[in-house]
Amino acid sequence: MANAWPLKIEVDCPEPRPQKGRLVVAADGTTWDMAKSSNVWLDPTTLTLMLAPLPTTPAWRTTYAGNYARFQKSDYTLTTPASWKQMQIKASGDYYLQSLNVTERATLTTAWSANQSAYLSVYVPGLKDSDDTVILKAGWGVGAAGSVEVWFGANGSAQVYKSGVLVGSYTRNDSNIAPQAGAVGTNSVNSQFITIMMIPCRRRELVVVASNGLAFSHARDLS
Repeated sequence: MANAWPLKIEVDCPEPRPQKGRLVVAADGTTWDMAKSSNVWLDPTTLTLMLAPLPTTPAWRTTYAGNYARFQKSDYTLTTPASWKQMQIKASGDYYLQSLNVTERATLTTAWSANQSAYLSVYVPGLKDSDDTVILKAGWGVGAAGSVEVWFGANGSAQVYKSGVLVGSYTRNDSNIAPQAGAVGTNSVNSQFITIMMIPCRRRELVVVASNGLAFSHARDLS
């Protein structure tokens, strides 16, 4: 005589599983398939794959609050505050500072943590692409011992200074952008907004990527 056995089904029941740490994926920029990836960014000069910095995401172009908030005039210590005008370009919250015919330092009032990256945007009016005029100086601890500063030229050049001493020079024609990265930049700065990312990484390295085609990694004299 056949026995009738009850059928019991358990869904999503607890089960013992081995506890594992973080999953690590080893890959270089020449083999990573960006078309099948999301929320990552490939540094075009060292082919380092990293989580996408917010300025590289689509939301950066349309969002100006929360983690996407831009600094405004009140966030800076200015030598001559009356000589700087706050402007909003694309939308409310898209802040820029316009210099009213002065060249002076603007320092953030809030101290940054060590190795915090910076994203900058600058408008360059009326300068030829061959002009080596410095259009922006930016860095950390400027004016103090151990400072790191980058001077950007209208012709796509950059000079890196450590404690006020020149330690590296780079140009837009250095072929520092790896073809595998698929980076696209403008070769003109005349009447253009130029964006710049400066990313300290790997203890003593500074990666700089700009929308005018400048990209380099300075890995000396920064520790």
